[in-house]
Amino acid sequence: YPGLPIMARPNGYEIPDGASRPDPGGRERGGSRLRLAHFGVLYAARLDVVPFLTRLQQSGNWDSVRFDQFGGDPDGMLNAAPPGVEVANHAAIPWQEVMARSNEFDAVVVLGNELGELLPSKAVQYLTLQVPRIAITDTERDDALTDFAREHSGWLAVSPTDPEAGRLVAEHVDRAWTAAELDPPAADAWPAVAEELGAFVSRCVSGRSPDRLTPAR
Repeated sequence: YPGLPIMARPNGYEIPDGASRPDPGGRERGGSRLRLAHFGVLYAARLDVVPFLTRLQQSGNWDSVRFDQFGGDPDGMLNAAPPGVEVANHAAIPWQEVMARSNEFDAVVVLGNELGELLPSKAVQYLTLQVPRIAITDTERDDALTDFAREHSGWLAVSPTDPEAGRLVAEHVDRAWTAAELDPPAADAWPAVAEELGAFVSRCVSGRSPDRLTPAR
């Protein structure tokens, strides 16, 4: 169907309903312990986080690194974490609780896919957290998560084997982020995304000629 109009864009985020959103200004910065969290199951389709944790531990920027995993690690990917990296496994928790507890961590982590053209859908929902976000992904390839992170405030895109990972993460988490910088963009919420999609479909069925290809964002 060479004449079929195409639209590609990420999913929207669910607008939080009455959740407690901590003030990012209350988060301690520059401590001797780095605290990271990942929400969701770890499995082989994602990039391995251990090389990244190893780089952080070897950087010497922190006395210790703690990685809190919420949602399971069935393949035991974190079993290979190096000495000096503390791993804490937890059951999955509701997103409202994730939002309320986000200030416990220096940053939250999203792992990229082995297939770089696939954007992890959770990256969009991470926009609702008032804490710095780190996208661990292959920044040297054509990569959807890298593009997403670079297009949104509050994100750092870093390769899991980047020798500068320690410096980049330290600068990212030590920055005095404001609430405005970490607020989720209204254009990425589901109501706005649904309106955009609906308008596109209406143009397609109305007989008008929409652009054949709308670039993915």
